Amino acid sequence: MRKSRRLAYEPERAAGGAPALLGAHAAFQLADVAKLAAPNDNAFIATRNLAAGAVLRRTGGEEDIKLTCEVLEGHRFARGVIPSGALLTSWHQPFGKALCPIAPGEWLRNAKTITELKTRRAVAALPSHANFADYVLEAPTLAEGTFRPGEQMPLSADAADFSFDGFKRSLPRRGVGTRNFVVVLCVSSRSNALARAVEASFRATGTADAHVDGVVALPHTEVSRFLFYT
Repeated sequence: MRKSRRLAYEPERAAGGAPALLGAHAAFQLADVAKLAAPNDNAFIATRNLAAGAVLRRTGGEEDIKLTCEVLEGHRFARGVIPSGALLTSWHQPFGKALCPIAPGEWLRNAKTITELKTRRAVAALPSHANFADYVLEAPTLAEGTFRPGEQMPLSADAADFSFDGFKRSLPRRGVGTRNFVVVLCVSSRSNALARAVEASFRATGTADAHVDGVVALPHTEVSRFLFYT
């Protein structure tokens, strides 16, 4: 009999439909629960679900950050004081403009995020107002008369640049292969729980095909974590 699985935003609590959070008013090393996408960004990305009141310890003499409300995995919070009207940055790129002064540790949310989380009941206590608006870049224009192509990168003379760790397949016409992992890639956070369940199921039972090395889930909010750690 085929098992059925219900989609969820994240692994859920027994009540309320909200994800499990790291303890309120507990202290954690900042590097263990959040990352900066780029060194000069003013927004951290949470790599765990964090409870309101969690204290994040920083190194190098910088002041600790205390979260003012829940921050879900994959969401951002302020690195320091962000003045009203300032741009919010991640991966060196602006993604929003502050609508009001933002304190360190404050969850960064626009109106759409609040609406979506209310619908999903994914956060126990949602702030009533957005603290940033999306930053929209003007569409670039391309004029044939002023276009100047860049210079092509020269080919490398180092043979190592043209090699990789692989193996010859049993049939020559199939060429060369690498590790054979099945990736369950989520395009929406609604399928995260299912992807994790598929990965866990294969880890518990193994793969039926000896040519498959494993199954790896890449939940929607963990793609950034994957980029950080690889």
